[in-house]
Amino acid sequence: MSADQADEIRNYWFKKHQGLENKHLPAVITGGGEFKETTLSPQDSQIIQTRKFQVCDIARIFGVPPHLVGETEKSTSWGTGIEQQSIGFVQYTLRPHLTRIEQEVNRKLFRSDSFFAEFNVNGLLRGDIKGRNEAYRIALGGNQEPGWMTVNEVRKLDNLPPIEGGDILYRPATGENNAKKQAT
Repeated sequence: MSADQADEIRNYWFKKHQGLENKHLPAVITGGGEFKETTLSPQDSQIIQTRKFQVCDIARIFGVPPHLVGETEKSTSWGTGIEQQSIGFVQYTLRPHLTRIEQEVNRKLFRSDSFFAEFNVNGLLRGDIKGRNEAYRIALGGNQEPGWMTVNEVRKLDNLPPIEGGDILYRPATGENNAKKQAT
């Protein structure tokens, strides 16, 4: 086939089959042309499956959840399952390594209790916004329970600046406290 013939066939094909209005038209191959199906052979499909298994297998060896290396085929994109896998990764894979590093640095660099090295993984362990806010509400003294964190401590966890009067721990008014107030 000459270059002019190839251009003529290409232009004809685009004119007849390009666009939404022509996509339903059947293709006609003339001049002894053959249709070749563009599918994968079983061997190629098996190679692709083997590669996917290798990704998961390597992640398993290093204790990394597959979603952290981009393998999300067998898991939901987001949600509590992924969140729990990420928290598990920090607790069961990262934490032991980080603890050993902390201990070694503290042993070699800081020989007193005044200074120490510590990795802060709280940002990696934080849950979703709803769960965090529920935990903060309880810590501040929700449901009329005594608070065990101040407003400024909670704000610091989310990298927010302190506010005036935010260092007071909440103590609910009890019957005994109300009786003292009324007596004065």
